[in-house]
Amino acid sequence: PSVTALTPAGGQIGQTIEVAAQGAVGDKSQVWVSRDVVKVELAEAGNKFKVIVAENAAPGVCWLRFFNAEGASLLRPFIIGVLPETSEKEPNNSAAEAQKLDKNPPVVINGVLEKAGDVDTFAVSLKAGQTLIALLMAKQTLGSPMDGVLQILGPRGFVLEHNDDDHGLDPQIAFTAPTDGDYAVRLF
Repeated sequence: PSVTALTPAGGQIGQTIEVAAQGAVGDKSQVWVSRDVVKVELAEAGNKFKVIVAENAAPGVCWLRFFNAEGASLLRPFIIGVLPETSEKEPNNSAAEAQKLDKNPPVVINGVLEKAGDVDTFAVSLKAGQTLIALLMAKQTLGSPMDGVLQILGPRGFVLEHNDDDHGLDPQIAFTAPTDGDYAVRLF
């Protein structure tokens, strides 16, 4: 097996998550899981499988390793969280196409920048004085080669906050809305 990444890269406590492996799971593979509160159900074929996170799981990283008679993949992190989660929906490259979040923050958004130049934008309504914290977990936690940039755009589309290396190569922004309005979080 040569699994290089998991999409989504995590899930909420007490949920069953459909996951796709990038790379190859391999024939007649099994999976080793670092925590007994997480179960994995592999499909007969293909790179999709289910991850079942128990109600009593603690938040944090769970490691998965795919293996068969031919060898084993590298360890892959799967993040167990307490917040509701949603998946990125394309197109969301511009403020005009920003994905309106189905769930109000706090929320974890699982997404992928699929090619060079890809931009992901998410719309959120904020009240004056409300603080939005946006952070990317790519390089430090997931081992992604990405050097991401986060921006907060105001209701008129101007960049109000910008960060590209708050936690190593992973950006984080804490932004307090100066006025009521629809703001956008942009990642590239």
